[in-house]
Amino acid sequence: MCALLLVACSAPQEGGGEDAGEPQEFAFSGTVEQVDTVARIVTVRNEDIPGWMMSMTMQFFLDRPDLVDSLEVGDRVRATVYEGNFTTLYEVAVVRPQ
Repeated sequence: MCALLLVACSAPQEGGGEDAGEPQEFAFSGTVEQVDTVARIVTVRNEDIPGWMMSMTMQFFLDRPDLVDSLEVGDRVRATVYEGNFTTLYEVAVVRPQ
């Protein structure tokens, strides 16, 4: 059973960047729940991302660690995430209400 689960988890997803040798990218959005400026980690509750991750709360590093200082609990953020990388948010932007 474990072998079947490992095979299913490691199988390439439809529409991925296998041909180009690049991981598939996904649009990420969520709400900041905690900011750790010492460890340079943010905890974000993300919305469902079909084909990548269901809605959950996780800790992430940022591709630009200096941005951690500008984030606050409750901020809505957008970012880019990549297939196979569940630790880093890329191109993070705070979504301000209009």
